[in-house]
Amino acid sequence: MKRPVIFVTAAHIAAWIIFTVADYLDETTESDLAFILFFAGPALAAVVYLVLRKKIWEKSALSWWKKMLIGAGMWLGCSAVFGIPICVLVNYNKWIIYQRPEFVLDLNGIEYMVLAIFYAVIPFAVILLSETVIFLFGLVRKIMARNQERRMKELEEMYKEKSDK
Repeated sequence: MKRPVIFVTAAHIAAWIIFTVADYLDETTESDLAFILFFAGPALAAVVYLVLRKKIWEKSALSWWKKMLIGAGMWLGCSAVFGIPICVLVNYNKWIIYQRPEFVLDLNGIEYMVLAIFYAVIPFAVILLSETVIFLFGLVRKIMARNQERRMKELEEMYKEKSDK
């Protein structure tokens, strides 16, 4: 159970670092890279989970649905641990990166709250969907193998009948 916790924590820390760098670029320069980095964290975490899924759950003897529920639950819990304090700081105008006021309707810092929500939802959905799809593919593969085995037995019996005549 140690590997999933390490993965989830490392993914959250990496995503918030990427997001903070993106916010810094957005506040100090007019770089298009900032917009790409804003969405890179949640997408990167989802892709890394899909790639490292077998290694993360390698030593676990849990069933697929237990892995799915535990992984999704850890993801939401870690999102709350990181997201809620950051959202509270933003609500009280305490910034990780200085936010320059731009116009009368000042929405500075709202991107932190939006990321906290997206970063909880997007990988959570990817974990649920990927584990369900992988289970369904495995189930279909088992059914096809069983049908193929049955068909091979039928063909062998037909061959024996023909050879006996």
